[in-house]
This record gives sequence, structure tokens and C-alpha cells, in this order.
Amino acid sequence: HPTPYLPALVSLPAWFPINPRVVAKFGGMQTRGSAWTRPGNHVGNGPFMLSEWTPNSRIVTVRNPNHWEAARTRLERLTFLPLENPGSEERSFRSGQLHVTFFLPLDKIAAWREHDPAQLRLDPQAQINFLRLNVTRAPLSDQRVRRALSLAIDRETLVRAVLQGSRLAAGSITPPGTGGYTAKATVPTDFDGARKLLAEAGFPGGRGLPELEMQCRNDEISPKLAEAIQAMWLKELGVHLTLAPIEQKTWIQNQQHLDYAISLSMWTADFPDPVTYLGLFTSDSAYNWTGWKNPEYDRLLDEAAHTLDPAARFAIFQRAEQLLLEQSPVSPVHLGAQTYLIQPSVKGWVPAPLVFRRYQYVYLQSP
Repeated sequence: HPTPYLPALVSLPAWFPINPRVVAKFGGMQTRGSAWTRPGNHVGNGPFMLSEWTPNSRIVTVRNPNHWEAARTRLERLTFLPLENPGSEERSFRSGQLHVTFFLPLDKIAAWREHDPAQLRLDPQAQINFLRLNVTRAPLSDQRVRRALSLAIDRETLVRAVLQGSRLAAGSITPPGTGGYTAKATVPTDFDGARKLLAEAGFPGGRGLPELEMQCRNDEISPKLAEAIQAMWLKELGVHLTLAPIEQKTWIQNQQHLDYAISLSMWTADFPDPVTYLGLFTSDSAYNWTGWKNPEYDRLLDEAAHTLDPAARFAIFQRAEQLLLEQSPVSPVHLGAQTYLIQPSVKGWVPAPLVFRRYQYVYLQSP
């Protein structure tokens, strides 16, 4: 069927070509520990070639003289350091050991913003952070309860106070400007409306509502967001929420098996099109970890998949997203961003919303 985002699809790593003779030489794709990806063996078609790969130490790539754009590749070497501690990464940057960091801790943003904003970067990322609600569990099986919880989130306060202004609040599941599409339907902050819905569901002031649990990853950001939402729901709705920070593997497994009540989740787009977000929540989606199934929503997504006209296709997505937000099996919280530090000598380093960076256009130049 029509796939207007096909050019973006074929740029994904899943489509990268590999040399079958090289793979076969080292035992094939299914052989555990196959050496075809190791330095000296790996054959690729990128602007850089793998030179060194020392686990937990460094990955080094060198310029590929055979690349079709080799004349435009200005860097001779790229070295990647797998630093697990963001604090250590920031200290390494301050000592001049790194040109660019991958991440900057939230508690460091304010200081860099005040004292050296030229080296601080807050780039948009094609990512939505949202709540999943398990609709197979009461009282979350009641759309009024789910909608009330969604309305009772002050997203602007969250991004300002918790995220240090490093991200933008999200009122929809699709980030604005996704492939030219921006959702018209959004979730407002409406505490009065939330209280009314909760009362209609039989829980005025939260009375009679069982305690709910929200799971989140035990990273730097998620528990802080969960605590802020916990405080909002208690103050505005009388809803009691317990928090369960867990490791990522368990976090994913619990969602897959609907072994949770509420989960602080995220999704990073693979390509710039609304379907990469909205397609998650169809009945047959492998990533619809909510238990929510809606025939009308499925019909709209199927209709969009067979619609050639871009304007008509986006109009269908608008209807689907409005339905999704009203039914509230998910609730948007904030958009994604990459927060990092970069030296002024690094040029050609442009935002990469899909996190794919074209290193052949990066170069160093003395300030």
C-alpha cells in the first residue's frame, strides 16, 4: 500500500547492506560470537571504518577512502568512549578530554546555562514520553478515571521544575511537526474537569479509589517525574499513588505482560511520520501494552495506510489521535530532547532528531 515515508525507512539501520561473503566466512549471522563485526573483518559502506573496539574502553573509527563522499569527509578519526556515569562524562568534558558528551545530568543544566551557555546544547528529539494505563485493571478500565488522571497533570510545571526547562510539554502523542503533521487535539491541564470526571466514575475527591501503582525506570529522570505526578494527583484529586522504580528489562517485561497499573513510558520515532506513534496503539500492534482495543481506531489507521493524498491522510490521523486522547489508554507528558555539551571547535554538528548523525559533515576548527 502507499508508503510516503519509504525514503526514511530505507535510511534505517535495518536496511543497511552487509557483505554476505564476509558474514559467511566467519560462520554466518546466527553463530554466537561471530567475528564478522570485529575490526579488520567488518566490511561496511559508511564514511568511516571500524579500527578498534575494546569493550568498556573505546570504539575507534577511521576515514573510509572508498566512500562515495570521501572527498567531503574532513575528520580522519572518531573515538567513542563508553562512559556509564554522566557525571564522569561531564568532568571529562571540563578537563578537555571530550569534544562532545552524549548526555548532561539534569542537575548540571542550570550551572552551564548560567556560566557557559555557548557549550550547552538542548536539541529536540523525535520522542514522546507518556503514561501507559493498563485498561484491563479496574478502576483504569473506566475511561472517565483514565481521562481524569490525564487532565490532572500540569505538564508545563513538570518540564519547568523537574526537567529544568530542557524539554517541552506534550499535549498530544505525536510531537508537533512530525513529517508535516501537528495534532489539533491536545490534553489540557484541567483540574476541575478531572475532579468532575472522577466524581462521575464514583470516586468523588478520590474516595473509594484503590491505591494505584506507577512503575518507571530507575534512571536519573523518571523517578523525579513520577514523584511530581504523584504529588499532583494527591493534591488535586485525592488519588494515592505508589511508585515502583525498576530496571529497564523488568520495566519492559511488565508492560509486555500487562503486569502493571500505570507505567511511565517513552517512544522514539524510527522515521518522521505520524504512523510511527499512532500505529503503536492498534489492536494488533506488538507495542500496544495497554490492553486497549478500539475497532474505530483500527479502522482509521487502516484507512490512513491506504490513502494516497497527504492532506486526506493527515485528516484521518487527526480523527484517530482525538479518539486516542479521549479514550486515554495513554497520556502524553513531555517531548524528548538530547541534553549535552559541545566544544566551540566542533563544526557541522547539527541537531539529529532521529539520533542518526552524519559524521562525515562534522569537522574541527579553532575558535
